[in-house]
Amino acid sequence: MRSLRKSLARAWILILVCALGAGTTQAIEVTHNLAADAQIAAQQSKPLLLFFTQPGCPYCERARAEYLRHLAVDPGYTARAVFREISVGAGAALILGFDGQRRTSAAVARAQGVKLFPTIVIVDAAGRQLADPLRGFTVPDFYAAAIDTRLEQAQRLLGKAP
Repeated sequence: MRSLRKSLARAWILILVCALGAGTTQAIEVTHNLAADAQIAAQQSKPLLLFFTQPGCPYCERARAEYLRHLAVDPGYTARAVFREISVGAGAALILGFDGQRRTSAAVARAQGVKLFPTIVIVDAAGRQLADPLRGFTVPDFYAAAIDTRLEQAQRLLGKAP
């Protein structure tokens, strides 16, 4: 019950942050080097939150505009995870994977089991998933709480309880 109250409180804070920052244009950082991102996350003892999107996806844009771009700059959330976006689609640049090998963003998405966009995957420095992926954007009212729950689970698995 205490965890639920904590998640709901964070969700309300996130809603307030989103409302106050609605005019900002800050976006989540797009990754081209998962090995470097994983190293940063490991040095900071944080999970790596990967936001998989596709160009032209209206649900991806809503999730980014209403949630992810705000989380990626909120000190309360940047203290809990390293945020990166991976755009999957035509014209997407090659990405250096966790193993140091170059691959397409589609190959990275497949390796993480991503089949629907947007999808949030939270991983450790080796690219192993620490929580169930958050697939789609079907229930916007609970999106922040769903992210929060997955971050808490990832932090517990990394031994860094929230």
